[in-house]
Amino acid sequence: GLLLTFFLIRWFHAHSHDEIEPADECGDHAHHHSHEAHAPVREHDHSAHNTGWLGIFFGLSLHTLLDGIALGAHVAADAAHAAEHTTGLWLLGLGTFLGVALHKPLDSLSITSLMAARGWSRRWQLAVNAGYSLMCPLGVLLFYVGAQQMSDSYSLFVSAAVAMAAGVFICIALSDLLPEIEFHSHDRLLLSGLLVLGLLMAWGIGLLE
Repeated sequence: GLLLTFFLIRWFHAHSHDEIEPADECGDHAHHHSHEAHAPVREHDHSAHNTGWLGIFFGLSLHTLLDGIALGAHVAADAAHAAEHTTGLWLLGLGTFLGVALHKPLDSLSITSLMAARGWSRRWQLAVNAGYSLMCPLGVLLFYVGAQQMSDSYSLFVSAAVAMAAGVFICIALSDLLPEIEFHSHDRLLLSGLLVLGLLMAWGIGLLE
């Protein structure tokens, strides 16, 4: 969960609330764009401006899908604890819900702001926003379907999903608290490869022990 979220952030800006300059805004295009800042944007001429928001939409959608799976897993875990008459643990599920619900408007704002800046109509912004809002319920549904298929090992499935959700939220916490996790694009591949290599070395050392 931590690795998957890290690479979503690294390659798709999947949890960035800062202003992101897309790859197509460079060189002659940026210079040309500056001279046409006040010119009307034709609604159908979107092919040159897809890169900025589409990558973020894709990354955030996968990220939100994981959030939905995490939410479903925590609710299922809380239900299991309730069946065992364990009190107080429902607060964990509530915390997960609040964490997901409160930061989704910021993620949605990242998408629609870029679309607005690229000249997309209000109707398209609302349509994309509506599609994005369905990703978390879809994640919950995927978890529910998966849990039904794993009825023989339901507890193991829920435990694995909760563990993966923990990795997702740890990575989100790191990305929000440690600016160093946002590397520059020119060393993205090298640093990502070194991260995987370091984890493989740590796993290998543990295996030898």
